[in-house]
Amino acid sequence: MASRKRHRAPGQLHDYKIRLPEDIASQIAAIAKVEQRPLNRVIINRLAAFDALQDVGTLAERVRDLETILARHTEDLKVILARANGRITWLELSEKLLAAVDELLDGRNVATAIEKIRAARTVMLAEQDKK
Repeated sequence: MASRKRHRAPGQLHDYKIRLPEDIASQIAAIAKVEQRPLNRVIINRLAAFDALQDVGTLAERVRDLETILARHTEDLKVILARANGRITWLELSEKLLAAVDELLDGRNVATAIEKIRAARTVMLAEQDKK
């Protein structure tokens, strides 16, 4: 007749017998001594921490993925920033040109206004040549 398997009651502890290498056994004993905890509790805590350690590997993989993405798009970002900088410069020059034209149209300091327009035009042409 086959032996019947014993069923455990809910919440009943499981007993395991494990053989530890000497170096691990001495580490656990040292931790238990420092923390003033039973060896069993130290082993349980280390086993429970193992799941968290698996997530750290996943985090390292994500960091590597982000580094790869940044490396791929660094040149694109440089181009975008250069264009934005050029647009800002162009906008500033346009504002200076409009201010000089307004000054010319008002009839105040006509000679100065014409010089400002020429200067703004020269810079704008130089900026346009950069593109």
